[in-house]
Amino acid sequence: MSRPSNLLIFIIVFLACCMLCPAQSQLGTGAISGTVTDPSGKIVTDANVTVTNTGTGMVRTAVTTGAGTFTVPVLPTGEYQIRVEKAGFSTLEQKGLIVNVGSTTTLQLQLKVGAVQTVVEVTAQTPAIDTIKSDESSLIDREQINALPINGRRYDQFALMVPGVTRDGSYGLLSYRGISGVFNNYTVDGNDDNQAYNGSSRGYTRITASLSANAIQEFQVGRSNFLPEFGRSAGGNINAVVRSGANVFHADGF
Repeated sequence: MSRPSNLLIFIIVFLACCMLCPAQSQLGTGAISGTVTDPSGKIVTDANVTVTNTGTGMVRTAVTTGAGTFTVPVLPTGEYQIRVEKAGFSTLEQKGLIVNVGSTTTLQLQLKVGAVQTVVEVTAQTPAIDTIKSDESSLIDREQINALPINGRRYDQFALMVPGVTRDGSYGLLSYRGISGVFNNYTVDGNDDNQAYNGSSRGYTRITASLSANAIQEFQVGRSNFLPEFGRSAGGNINAVVRSGANVFHADGF
């Protein structure tokens, strides 16, 4: 086969992979997805979806597909509100949506028939069970980091609260299911935070780490069944995100 033909096959395969695997990495971010239906349960296509971060004012938009679904990926963690609009239906607003690192907030939204000027407000409720989650992971949020005692300000030590995570020696390293701590993977805001020479997190066996616990908003502790972007470890992973500024002044100290 000639070289141009090989190049053409490569381009076709590359484009197909790009369409099948859109950039929706959950390293350092989260996502909101959902399905929009009418009162009879039928899907609503081409509805305009607007997602707004209530802390920073960041706005992202999407349009429901032919299956009535939408996805807004790569969202910074925080609180959001969503607005859904479609001609012939009342506008739907849902507030108080929480996006956590490494996870997708999934919604089932129903539009009511009526004038577009009519706004139906819904208060978000966190589902007890995430029905689309396939990985084994746990979230350590800001409330836990802020309230629980810690020796040395090393935030990853809160991962010891997660089942299957234990100490690897006496220097601060973590072991997942008895596997050596050098086989774990650490990321901060989606960026590599591993100690290049010895493995494990930056700081290695020091009591202190490269980032204080006060700088971390939350982090995900992955144990198994990772998504592809987490698959750099034979042990487990820490997917952390730093605290962000907002339109309202806030600070703390110690």
